[in-house]
Amino acid sequence: SNNFVAEMLTKLLHSQSGQQGTLPGGIEKIRQHLLAIKIPRDEFEFYNPSGLTRDNLLSSRAMGLLLKKQKQNFQLQPEFL
Repeated sequence: SNNFVAEMLTKLLHSQSGQQGTLPGGIEKIRQHLLAIKIPRDEFEFYNPSGLTRDNLLSSRAMGLLLKKQKQNFQLQPEFL
């Protein structure tokens, strides 16, 4: 795990909206993306991009949906092959 890179990528996500990238802003972008691809809100909790926390939760059903949706996203698909 590379916590620094995970945090910088999360801040970069937030900065894409034209604001100064912040960790809370990036985390909110990730939450919005999960909701946009129809991951039910009651099936995930996301607090830390590094993944080294017991506070991040994702149901197995939500993980399956996430992987399926991302595989269908041709901008990201090569990363899943």
